[in-house]
Amino acid sequence: MVHAVSDPPLGLGLILDQIDGRYRIDESGRLVLDRCGGVPPRFIFARSAEGCLWRFRSDLPNQLISGLAKLAARERGWPDSWEGTPPPPDRLIMMARLLGGSASPAESVREPIVHIGELHGEIWFFD
Repeated sequence: MVHAVSDPPLGLGLILDQIDGRYRIDESGRLVLDRCGGVPPRFIFARSAEGCLWRFRSDLPNQLISGLAKLAARERGWPDSWEGTPPPPDRLIMMARLLGGSASPAESVREPIVHIGELHGEIWFFD
């Protein structure tokens, strides 16, 4: 497969495909609608070997967005050669607390991003 210079790396590209396929995103990059008719999650945090990305639902207050973005920006991806399931993000509990959840990562849902049998990333959904 030939990628244009502007194409994101594989892991981040797969993550973006998942997010763009599920949610309508406004001009500021915020989640406004679940394409299946439901309500989008308040916060999405995703990571791959190439790095991390995050998205916010359109109705979150700017102060909350700022706090979550600061935590997310400090996270790192994981090596391509990771065996098994990688550990949760270092700041997962802090993200859940900011969103008003308990200190438990159980407040979020993890979805692995697999392509041709290999793990290339993961998305954490916070409702």
